[in-house]
Amino acid sequence: MIVLRKNYRSSREIVSLANEILKEEKNYLEPVAGSGLPVRFVKIASEKAEAIFLAKEINRLVGGIDMLDAQEEFSHIFGAVRSFGDIAVLYRTHRQAEILETCLKKEGIPYVVTGREEFLQEELVRGSISFFRSVLNPEDIISRNFCEKRLWRDEKNTYELLREKYQKSCKRGKPKNIWESWKTDLGLKDHPALDKLSDMAVFYNTMEEMLNALAFGRESDLKRMGGKHYSSDAVTLMTIHGSKGLEFPVVLLCGVKLGIIPLEWKGQETDLEEEKRLFYVAATRAKEELILTGYGESSQFATSLSKSVLLRQTITAKQKGWDNGRQMSLFEKEK
Repeated sequence: MIVLRKNYRSSREIVSLANEILKEEKNYLEPVAGSGLPVRFVKIASEKAEAIFLAKEINRLVGGIDMLDAQEEFSHIFGAVRSFGDIAVLYRTHRQAEILETCLKKEGIPYVVTGREEFLQEELVRGSISFFRSVLNPEDIISRNFCEKRLWRDEKNTYELLREKYQKSCKRGKPKNIWESWKTDLGLKDHPALDKLSDMAVFYNTMEEMLNALAFGRESDLKRMGGKHYSSDAVTLMTIHGSKGLEFPVVLLCGVKLGIIPLEWKGQETDLEEEKRLFYVAATRAKEELILTGYGESSQFATSLSKSVLLRQTITAKQKGWDNGRQMSLFEKEK
């Protein structure tokens, strides 16, 4: 038996934390990379405050606003200036990204959401996707019947009129332009779910390529741009599941709290060992810098880690709270 123990990806601090997460399994990794920045766990007042902190922290990482410029105590933990593409924000469920996206847009931070999101299950979106599948493949009667029932019901001529319109553009046109035209034809130019579908289209050259990705693509294959303009240098937002096999210089893992990590479903038993392995996966996506954030009651996975592998910090809202739209107070060490 050959046991692969050497870790070439992550810094010594990140590997030390990873070893503590799965210490019961005794499959310890041996770090090859040198020492770097300490792993931080930042506890924040609320979910909204957490999202604002993440946006401000990303700005700091890329050389923007320094939230701690008046606090010398933690100045030693800040490393090199990053690009947006160096940074990934990981979360347990896609729902956690909703408020984060709002904050990133307000800060003007370019981002890309990766993974199979819930909006793809909406009837309007499924009906629209089925329409274009039937246009590209006229023999796909199931897709045609599905879209007719979901989109037009008793309007018999609508399908034929739109099919004739999109027959040529569907094969040669840019997917982004096609979806924008489609929203206009449906009278739903500002529909949130269709807007997100249109935001996915910039990553594909043809409609057929996009539909194949939606049907057969893995989590990491599906991407949606955030904000008004797509940038190749953008922060990656994705679930822990979707991050498997990937790596980033900087990882921000949010929602490290009870009920989310480990994830609890009402009426269902939580598989703690599987959740712990996911926590391990998230931590080991980071190469150089790992920051955990959470609000409310901290996850038992984080509280069980020793002080030697985790620098704990809190952000209080006593003087300058972010919950009311102002900048949060400076860091305080957790006692």
